[in-house]
Amino acid sequence: MVNTQPIGSIALPNTNLTNLRLTKQFALPHGRNLQARFDFFNLFNSNFVTARNLREGTTYLVPSAIILPRILQIGASFKF
Repeated sequence: MVNTQPIGSIALPNTNLTNLRLTKQFALPHGRNLQARFDFFNLFNSNFVTARNLREGTTYLVPSAIILPRILQIGASFKF
């Protein structure tokens, strides 16, 4: 298989992703703190194409990679 177009000659559309972080800090006795975090990645669950196959054949311009789906990450920090 060979490339049918020079690398970089086909541009993908611009992508707009929305990520959001919510944090809440709680004061505990003896100068200790607890911080809770909620991270939302790809908040609106967009599925943008980030790569396409540029090789000649039946898979020409077929997406080979997309943005990951919506992800929620939960975390906490404890300072003592």
